[in-house]
Amino acid sequence: MYIDFVSNIIEVLFFCSVIIFIDLSFKRKYTQHVLGICFTLITVFIMNNSIVITEGRFFDFRHITMTMAGFIGGPVTAVIAASISSLYRYNVGGSGMLGGISSIIFFGCFGSILGRFKRGSQDKNKVWFWLIIGIVIEVLHLLIIAFIHPGKTDFTVVRIVAAPLLIMTPVATIVIFNFYYWACEFFSKSLMLNKFNDF
Repeated sequence: MYIDFVSNIIEVLFFCSVIIFIDLSFKRKYTQHVLGICFTLITVFIMNNSIVITEGRFFDFRHITMTMAGFIGGPVTAVIAASISSLYRYNVGGSGMLGGISSIIFFGCFGSILGRFKRGSQDKNKVWFWLIIGIVIEVLHLLIIAFIHPGKTDFTVVRIVAAPLLIMTPVATIVIFNFYYWACEFFSKSLMLNKFNDF
């Protein structure tokens, strides 16, 4: 199971990195809609490569991809990704369907709010800030698993996944968000150099 957790988080890190470069490469006019489709495809892919915890219950890192959807692309991207991903999750069915859909919608909104207030800035304590945000994301995620359509299975899942998730989600959050700011800085410097060379 732990190998599945690690491979799942590596997939999330890789795909989020690709989307960050797509975001910074496209013209702003088209970005939000393109990102919405990209985040939908990634979220569906992550759900397809889910980790089976107990019979009828599986787990994945869609809460990270949906947070990034809202953070990078804003409400339009989050709505596109959340709508199509929720439809997919509904079609999959299972006992965790309500919690799964709630998680998709909630973290799309959470990412949009986070992006509105934090996207343009990066302070000196960036590692600690994103560590705290990662812990908050995971605690909220575990609460959704435990208390939306609660049952014996839900609390069993929380007991099994809580420890690895409280380590992996904050680490993934630090890596992804710091990579986003590094990529923004890199692209802005490249743009400035190109403009300087044009003179």
